[in-house]
Amino acid sequence: MLKRLNKPQRNQRGVTVIELTIALIVLVFLALASFFTLSNLSGDSKAEASVAALEKMAQWRDTVVAKGTTADIDTFNAIAAPEDAGVATLKPVLGANFRPLPMQMALTELCASAKVPPDIKNRVAAALGQADGDGACNGVEAETGTGFLDGGYPTVANTGTTTSPFFAAL
Repeated sequence: MLKRLNKPQRNQRGVTVIELTIALIVLVFLALASFFTLSNLSGDSKAEASVAALEKMAQWRDTVVAKGTTADIDTFNAIAAPEDAGVATLKPVLGANFRPLPMQMALTELCASAKVPPDIKNRVAAALGQADGDGACNGVEAETGTGFLDGGYPTVANTGTTTSPFFAAL
């Protein structure tokens, strides 16, 4: 009546509740770890992009002063956004990639953040011409305009005109 099987039988019950619970706990921990890792990387990349925008504007200022004429310098100082006609006018002087970059993180938030590494803060102070002995972001409150806010363009027209750290003059 009962016959012996020649091959082993599979588990017909499937996954037990305990096994499923353990698997879900492991997956939740992995999801949380990846979330926090990615959120920290996102904050660091925003800070890096903001510093890059400040450094690039300072570099373009120096280039337009070195290569440009008085008209080019005046055009550079008047630019407020990438859509301005002055951007096309300055491409022969500053190169085809000249386009003002937006701030990804407000300058006050960048300098006050405990998560932003000190080397990034040192680069901010250097780009603004405010590097001091300890490399802290100081004097930021003195800066005016919308160019240092989230999504703002750190151009001369948006960062205090003649008091702007990016003001070009002969």
